[in-house]
Amino acid sequence: MSTKIKSNVSFRIGQRYRVQGGFSNHSYKPNTVYTVVEIDTSDCTLRGKDESGASGNWVPWANCVPHEVIGWDFLRTVLPTEALELLSAFEGLHWLTVKEEVRDRILAKIPNLHAEILAAVGEIDAARTSQTVRDRRSALP
Repeated sequence: MSTKIKSNVSFRIGQRYRVQGGFSNHSYKPNTVYTVVEIDTSDCTLRGKDESGASGNWVPWANCVPHEVIGWDFLRTVLPTEALELLSAFEGLHWLTVKEEVRDRILAKIPNLHAEILAAVGEIDAARTSQTVRDRRSALP
């Protein structure tokens, strides 16, 4: 059974989720993963159980996110400040890409960038060629 909610997130029995708000109104703990055991479509709430099997009370869907969804609000609660500062240099959370202005500043600080790039390409090519030669030799009878 899947129930569509206002935030366009579907919760279903057996799905794992985290509660991210309204902690004064329910018994759930921050940063804990729960499994949906009941859904009430009449008031947009659900109940879950933790890893030990203890059930919580009813919590509004608006205070829950599927466990697969990781956002900045959750990361701020579990990552050290240094890690958050490092991640702030990137775009997105999956397939991270360094922000253009960060990349440009880093590249500008590398002396002899052109020569460094060519040297790195040469080293990579030499390593590949060497590996190919070793592979061919090992394949000989």
